[in-house]
Order: sequence, then C-alpha cells, then structure tokens
Amino acid sequence: DLQKVGTEDDVFEYYSPHGGTQYLVLKAASASATQDFEITFEYFEGECTPDINTCGTDGAGNDIAIACNSIGQQTETICDFGCFEGQCLDRMGDLCSRPFDIDNDPTTMEDQDRVLFQHSGTLAGFANHYDAFDPESSTSCTGWATPGNEVVYMFKGWRTDKVDINLNSTFDGNIWITTDCETAATSCVAGVDNTFGPGQETLQFEVEETATYFVMVDGFQA
Repeated sequence: DLQKVGTEDDVFEYYSPHGGTQYLVLKAASASATQDFEITFEYFEGECTPDINTCGTDGAGNDIAIACNSIGQQTETICDFGCFEGQCLDRMGDLCSRPFDIDNDPTTMEDQDRVLFQHSGTLAGFANHYDAFDPESSTSCTGWATPGNEVVYMFKGWRTDKVDINLNSTFDGNIWITTDCETAATSCVAGVDNTFGPGQETLQFEVEETATYFVMVDGFQA
C-alpha cells in the first residue's frame, strides 16, 4: 500500500516485487475538488531478475558481471580476469575452476622422470575462497586455520609419485593439497605450516591415489 500526495505534473514510480494485478487509485485531496485531470500509464518489464547476479559478455566480447538490483535495473562491470557466479574473478589462480595448470604451463620443465615448475607472484588481488580448517571436526591438515588469500595450482598426480613443494614468502604462508575444492578441508591430503611469520615452508607428499590435486599457497592472516 503506497501513496503519493502532490500537485500537477506528478510522476509516480512503483515496482511490483511479486507481479500480478495491480490497482492504482487516483483520489482528490479535497472532497469538493471538481477539476479535470489527465493520467498516463507506462509499464514495462524489468531489465533483469531482481537481486540475481549473472555473468555474460558485452558487444566487444569482454567477460562481464551483471548485477541486478531490487527493482530490476542492471549494471554491467567488465571483468579483466573472467566472471564466476555473477562476480568478477580477481585473476587466474583465484579459484579451482581457474588454477595455474602445472602440467600444461609453458614454463614447466620435464627431464626424464622429473618435472620442475617455478612461479613467483603476490597474494595481493587474490581472495580467501578455501580454508584447510574443518569447523565440524576442529582440525586442519596444516595444523592451523588458513583465513588468508590463496593462489591455486593444479597437477595430475600418479600413484607413487613423490612431490616436493618449497615456498619462500614474505608473509606467514602455508601449503596444503586437496583433491576436492567443494570439500577442500575434509579432502585435504597433506599440508604444512611450520614457520611462524615470513620464511620457508617445505611440503613432501607421496601420491597414494592417481587423481587431480589442487595445491593451495595460502596465508595464515586474513
């Protein structure tokens, strides 16, 4: 039940959150009013579904995040690093759906049975999507919670493979490996966080089951 009181040339805008039949009552403020009036109706569908965010592409082929407000008006934001579930991604390696693929990275070097991959970067611009801490069991495969931003790497591990990961960081870093990012904490197979503060972390892992593994370079501090 909405009402608006005014004089001539009033514009009344109304958004119907549930649809259906609507009634507009035009009533004079005075019982003795006898003047003429003219009223114009204009109604239209919203640009989008209210409060639903989606992804798409613009005319130039850019990935965009489409945000829809409560009255069906949308705004578009160009996403430099892609879009996921209506939100711009920060960059490659921010999610398990966009990891750094070690096996297919052009900088990965192979020498007989040995694979070497090196990468340097920063956690700036990344986000905290995954945590090694499982709140139900109050356990973590690193021994600690990992509320900081993380970078995600991926590799295909074959049974009996031995994996050595060394991290040198200027922050309080940690490393952990999971096989399922939807249940990242409970699917964690190895992790380490032995250095408190900046320094080096080393994780040695022997693959027991052939599978795809996700390596999280994470931070202790949010």
